[in-house]
Amino acid sequence: MLIEGVRVARSQPGLSVLLAVISLAVCLLTLGTTGQSISAERAVLARIDEGGTRTITVVDRTGSANISTAAVDRIAALSGVRWALGIGRTIDAHTVTVPNGPPVPARPVYGSSPALRSSQDAQPRGALVSPVSQQSLGLDAATGALRTSDGQTYPVVGVFEASGVVGDLGDGVVLVDPDYVGPLSSIVIEAGDPADVSNVADAARSLTAPDDASAIAVEVSEHLARARAAVQGEVGSFGRVVVVQALAVGLLLSSATVYAGVTARRRDFGRRRALGATRPQLVALVLVQITIPAAIGASLGSLAGAAVVRWQTGGWPGWQFPLAIAVLTVGAAVLAAIVPACVAAFRDPVAVLRVP
Repeated sequence: MLIEGVRVARSQPGLSVLLAVISLAVCLLTLGTTGQSISAERAVLARIDEGGTRTITVVDRTGSANISTAAVDRIAALSGVRWALGIGRTIDAHTVTVPNGPPVPARPVYGSSPALRSSQDAQPRGALVSPVSQQSLGLDAATGALRTSDGQTYPVVGVFEASGVVGDLGDGVVLVDPDYVGPLSSIVIEAGDPADVSNVADAARSLTAPDDASAIAVEVSEHLARARAAVQGEVGSFGRVVVVQALAVGLLLSSATVYAGVTARRRDFGRRRALGATRPQLVALVLVQITIPAAIGASLGSLAGAAVVRWQTGGWPGWQFPLAIAVLTVGAAVLAAIVPACVAAFRDPVAVLRVP
């Protein structure tokens, strides 16, 4: 049946080309509008996410919770967590060589975060200075040693940059100590997906295991999460309308085209019926004949549409959406061919083959 369908499609090049062009146009139109919107949506959501829509912060409000670094390890092991970073209480630090010099805020940290980038891949015990704190301390390079207000001395082992939700660390010094066990003043957590924020927040509260549970506050960016959901809903609604409209137009055009092609070949279908072909076989033949050019056109249209989106926005829309549009377009073409195929299959072969 497939081979015969290919032969029939080749015997009607005009019909096949027209169906391919319709499918190509539907995919190109849909991706050129909705695909661009999706790329723009991703850019907007990325900017919103930078503000912390996936961020959960566990805070010791009174200083009596006594949060240990073990809580960071437990939270980081959750399946919905990308990273977790424990931040200790702020203390003063100054250079050993200038003990009466201007102090800078120093904070112990435990864990890891891509928002906290360090010049040291392997971090031994020591202090990391930011460009701001390096200037405040009067250091020409990231060398020397710092003494903190609790009497500890840390060698300066590198520099760091902080951004995003931990950007506040950038005005001071970060203290790294593998043996540090706490207490922590806060734990900053980033969930893998905005939908996981609520579950991760609940789990983080229980895994913190504080001495004083009433001192713990779990903070999430609810206003940013609502803004994210609003952007997704608005763009999603627009995309669905465009897809439905484009597929409806393609279905109508394909139906009219197939009906015209079936009518032109009514004597051929009559001969096939007279020679013993069943009605289901004729319906399947028409559907195979339509599917082949529609699939070719949809494939080319999806590739062209993705290229247009790339040219307009500088980013690819991903492979899932173009593939989905191609499948829906081919499905619409096949659906449009069902009625004409049934008309061809149920015609009386004697009436069709009668010579006037």
